[in-house]
Amino acid sequence: VPGAMTYIWQSGKKAVTEALTELRDREQPHVVVTMPEGGSWPMPLYELALLIADELGSGASISIVTPEKSPLDLFGSEASAKVTALLRDRNIETVLETAPAEYRDGTLVTVDGQQIEADIAIALPLLDGRRVQGLPSDEQGFIPVDGFGQIRDHEREFAAGDATSFPVKFGGLATEQADIVAGAIAAAAWGATAPEPFKPVYRGTLVTDDGLIGLGPGADSSGPYGWDPAEKVHGKFLTPFLKAADPATLGSEE
Repeated sequence: VPGAMTYIWQSGKKAVTEALTELRDREQPHVVVTMPEGGSWPMPLYELALLIADELGSGASISIVTPEKSPLDLFGSEASAKVTALLRDRNIETVLETAPAEYRDGTLVTVDGQQIEADIAIALPLLDGRRVQGLPSDEQGFIPVDGFGQIRDHEREFAAGDATSFPVKFGGLATEQADIVAGAIAAAAWGATAPEPFKPVYRGTLVTDDGLIGLGPGADSSGPYGWDPAEKVHGKFLTPFLKAADPATLGSEE
């Protein structure tokens, strides 16, 4: 987002911390956190807003500007309602169904013409795919795949994860995509039962000063399809493997 501070996870922590340090001396600081339209993972937007609100205290104004219809709506209505209540408790404003165009002269301008005054604007990055030589790519550089992970116009090549054209980028979804790809390859090579096309199940962990909040199916379940909200990436096979593995041996030849 032109003019805004880009928050790229760990590498953006120092710049954000320094900016917030300067705002502590202001009487009623206003911070806007936002994300552009396009492939992304919206969770850090809400983690940032909540943590900034706790850092600056009740005198600060925090606004979230997002293309979503409701806060973290991809996790479902129940999770969205939980996040909405959390934001309300912190007096965090949400400006929904619009995207940022630019931040200039202390004002965030949205694509539909809204103007939101703010001392600083912090934006998640717009993601670009890594164009792979010999493979097709869409306008943003991501690999176009169908519901089975098969690459467009390729019979024997498959892809899964953030490099693909699926708009939401997250490690847990990559493990789900990889399961579908493995099933599709097995069906083609050995006549195994073909899998159902990819239907994403969104699960995630919202990190707040008050603790971790699990969102999505199984968040409050200890059954066979439950997941541990202490883990940020959730996969049917990957998460149990990583939790049981000896970290010292991961990546070794054995």
